[in-house]
Amino acid sequence: MRRKTIAATVCMALATSAAAIEPGQWRSTTQIVEVTMPETMPAQVAQLVRQQLGDRALTSANCITQDEIDNAPERMFAESQGRCEYSRFDMADGTIDAAAQCQTDQGTMDMTMHGTYTASAYAMTMEMQAQTPMGAMTFTSDISGERTGPCS
Repeated sequence: MRRKTIAATVCMALATSAAAIEPGQWRSTTQIVEVTMPETMPAQVAQLVRQQLGDRALTSANCITQDEIDNAPERMFAESQGRCEYSRFDMADGTIDAAAQCQTDQGTMDMTMHGTYTASAYAMTMEMQAQTPMGAMTFTSDISGERTGPCS
């Protein structure tokens, strides 16, 4: 679920700046590069979580139409099932700076995103902070994306 939320949030970020990107098929890759666990979490559980989250990259493909770009972010919020909302979003002059809050099954997750973009590619770092029953967890991800052609 958390990986779907990440991918949907990236799509929302791309779609909220109508002049920023080209419509078409986009592929994005998310790699969690750092995980901070609560001190109260047993070491074996923390290690298992780190292995599962950091083992592989999440790759997704999405078709972003001109209509979605023009009417964003409303249509893109549907992909996160309305669970995320921006408190700050700036995408201009080749830079992305955003903050969002997402409702998850475990509670609220706060996210920040910082990076760069062109009309056909982007790269950013996303930090997610969540409160769990065991305490605070932080995930840092590197995200890259590229337009791969027209929607198929």
